[in-house]
Amino acid sequence: PVGRVLITVFVLLMVPSTISLFSLMYLPIWLGFGLVVLRQVWRREKLEVDAPPTVAERFRERHPFLGHRIDGSRVAVVFGALLLATIAALMLRADTTGFYALVGLLAIVGLGVFIAWVADV
Repeated sequence: PVGRVLITVFVLLMVPSTISLFSLMYLPIWLGFGLVVLRQVWRREKLEVDAPPTVAERFRERHPFLGHRIDGSRVAVVFGALLLATIAALMLRADTTGFYALVGLLAIVGLGVFIAWVADV
């Protein structure tokens, strides 16, 4: 996992940080390259039959209550409701600060959706 995280950080550090003609030409190249690399790095692979149990499997065996899988649909509903409430509150505060907070929040949510898509969750 350390290699996967380092490669992800490296790809994210390559994102253009300024708005210029060069960055507008570089951004599509970076998006295509980043999608291919991150999709390949974070793909799921089947383990061999005789492979030793993973850390997560050993944890679930020792702690069955803590190792219980969480239903993702309930978590998505809760976070979606919180997101909508936050957007509504930011829309009420329609000055520059509220606008930038809204854009930042939507960027974070977009990044989370992108990471979940790349990780194939």
